[in-house]
Amino acid sequence: MHDFVGSPGFFAPEMLRHANYSARKVDLWSLGCVVLELLLGHGQFDKVWMDSYAHRALQDVALFDRLLSSAVE
Repeated sequence: MHDFVGSPGFFAPEMLRHANYSARKVDLWSLGCVVLELLLGHGQFDKVWMDSYAHRALQDVALFDRLLSSAVE
């Protein structure tokens, strides 16, 4: 796969970082995000994860990497 599709906040990091990716793996990532949001609630999920996918971060690879790393830790 190589198209950029999906909902912000639920798409896997490799969709942004690599030209090609595994559709099954990114779908599984998205499913995990949905489950986390259901378990944590939208507010907590947004606070912990969505900052990584803010428009300003998506425009700056170094910032995206830093935010993503801090969200995963």
